[in-house]
Amino acid sequence: MRTALETLLKSQDHRLERRIVLGLLLALALTLVIHIFSSTSIRHLLASDEKVMFNFELDNHLEDLDHELISMESNLRSYIISNASGLLGDLGSNMAEAREKLERIATMSADLPEVPGGVDRLRGLVEKKISFSEAVLDSFSRSGEDAAIRLINTREGLRLRDSIIRITSELRQLERQNITQTIAINRSEAQEVSQIDYLSTLLATGIVLLALFYFLRSIEYRKATQLKLEEARLEAEHSARVKEQFLANMSHEIRTPLHAVMSFSEMMAATPLNSRQQELAEGIQLSGENLLTTVNDILDFSKLEAGMVHLEQIPFRLSESWQYLEKIFRVKAEAKGLELHFNQFSLSSPMLLGDPSRLHQIMINLIGNALKFTEEGGVQIWGHLHQSAPDRRLLEIKVSDSGIGIEKDQQEWIFERFRQGEAAISRRFGGTGLGLAIVKQLVELQGGSISCHSQPEQGSTFTVRIPYRLAPASGKEQLPAITPPTGRLPGFRRILLAEDNVLNRRIMALLFQEWNLNYDLARNGLEAIRLAERTNYDLIFLDINLPEMDGYRVARQLREELLPPRTVIIGISASSSHGERERCLQAGMTDYLPKPFRQRDLLDLLVRYGHANVSTTAAAPDQPGTPPAAGEQSLIDLEYLRGLANGKPERMREMADIFLEQIPKEYAQLKAAGTSKDLQTVATLAHGMRSTVAYMGMAHSLGPILQKLEEEAQQPGPARDLGTELEYLWCQLQSAMEQVRQQII
Repeated sequence: MRTALETLLKSQDHRLERRIVLGLLLALALTLVIHIFSSTSIRHLLASDEKVMFNFELDNHLEDLDHELISMESNLRSYIISNASGLLGDLGSNMAEAREKLERIATMSADLPEVPGGVDRLRGLVEKKISFSEAVLDSFSRSGEDAAIRLINTREGLRLRDSIIRITSELRQLERQNITQTIAINRSEAQEVSQIDYLSTLLATGIVLLALFYFLRSIEYRKATQLKLEEARLEAEHSARVKEQFLANMSHEIRTPLHAVMSFSEMMAATPLNSRQQELAEGIQLSGENLLTTVNDILDFSKLEAGMVHLEQIPFRLSESWQYLEKIFRVKAEAKGLELHFNQFSLSSPMLLGDPSRLHQIMINLIGNALKFTEEGGVQIWGHLHQSAPDRRLLEIKVSDSGIGIEKDQQEWIFERFRQGEAAISRRFGGTGLGLAIVKQLVELQGGSISCHSQPEQGSTFTVRIPYRLAPASGKEQLPAITPPTGRLPGFRRILLAEDNVLNRRIMALLFQEWNLNYDLARNGLEAIRLAERTNYDLIFLDINLPEMDGYRVARQLREELLPPRTVIIGISASSSHGERERCLQAGMTDYLPKPFRQRDLLDLLVRYGHANVSTTAAAPDQPGTPPAAGEQSLIDLEYLRGLANGKPERMREMADIFLEQIPKEYAQLKAAGTSKDLQTVATLAHGMRSTVAYMGMAHSLGPILQKLEEEAQQPGPARDLGTELEYLWCQLQSAMEQVRQQII
């Protein structure tokens, strides 16, 4: 599929899209170039403006210098004539200002080209002018007014002033020329920026229009390309299904003779054999188990690759999963002489919402690998729940061993398929190299992560983190008990109940007796047909999964051949699949009653179709049922059981006796079907057991386990080994039977 898609992505449509993207990128690049050019031009203009302002400031300083020198000469003459002391202060101020202006001019002119006379000559003339003025003042103070006037009349001061003014005029003229030249350059650059901006805008517009043209052309190819992609997708999916079916068929073809080999070798090992024969039988058994593990890994991996693995969202408790895993691996660890340590979760740990079977599969792979690659020491399994949000928890699991460890350069690819350690390790320990690849995909499918830390000859630690939601709390509010009407329910002369489950049949029979209803019982579909041929029933209850003939076929035959239209047929099923009610109605049934149901649900149907009046009262407070021991998780919903038994202790005990008698028989049949790989029978029996445990108030605890087993057995493909699931189910059933004995009997 990937190859077909990549080929189509290189088609004409894809090339047009690349041209569109290229055109838009060119337009973007051009816009960036224009921006850079404009920014540079603006910086030049700003620098030119600063230069103009600099020239204007220098011109002002030159003009101020002329003004100070003229004022100094005028104040000098006035002081000599009037001898006014105030003028002497003004004269000193003129000299100081002239020197300050001269220093500023010298500083600002440092980078300017030299002019005739230059700034250095200007400095010398200004200093001579100031020195001449000081000499006149000295002559005035020593020899009087006439001596000072004679010195002034030598016209040296006027000559110095004129020379200074001539140099400042030349400098000012140069600055004006610089200003004019800078303004002209700025105007020229502004015109260039305007022209470039105009031309670049036209060019960018042209590129965008060209890209738009290619985009419009690509629309013409869109539908054709989509059709090709759809064809490629369908072809790829077909190829995946063919591949999956091929693997499934091959696995089935391998499993069938393999099962025979393992069974015969196991039976042979149980017969009297000499040591050599016993060794050979055990070798055949061990090789068969290894081959079965390989086939299972290949099948699981093919399902993951084909996207056929779906996650359930059911409540489960980690303490139960931990106990289950410890039971599985305790014997294996002891057989190898290894220590196995589980840190136990509290029995009061919160109920999580997720897929416990996938968690078990992950842990079985990791713990199995740890035991496999460890020769001495032991394996430790550590788990902790972190609160990541009020309704979320992050499960962190560490599986550590003291085995052979993994080289650092090999840790990068150990999660890849068909990859193990060195060739020597593969030959020594065997395996397909799929286990960790399957684990990684299952972890990531649940939104988690997995990592590895290891050192050669010191062991390995695998860390798994999986997020879960908290399971919603189940309501334990006390339900009202139903007070049935006195006398027979009007509208029903006789009722037929077709149900193959002993406990379900007995419960409904007790209720019919309680309500004074006449009824007949059928244990399979053919018996229901025979009874309906002899008796006119106005209400029929049909279990969907009846043996001999299922409820759908019975309903269709009854409607077509035997029953009048007014006869009410109610379908009963423990199936949780979508559309079950619609299937019942399409088969000709009147209504649908899902298992497990409460007494109220059944009576509501009788009221609806029989027009009876029913009242309810509060449940009596004194009810049988001893709570579980401290620290023990209750598998029984006693409130539901009391409601179903209408609060009668003797009825609860009768139901418990039937349950304790029926469950071992049903499990024995289930175990036999699982051992013989008869998955269709496994699914049927698991479905029936769901009804049995549901009527005992265990729908929340054992129901999901049986539902999972039923769905596993219904998966397409070759028969798979359900031994682990059946062992876990039996452990839970034993706990449930013990609680029934303690709390009800």
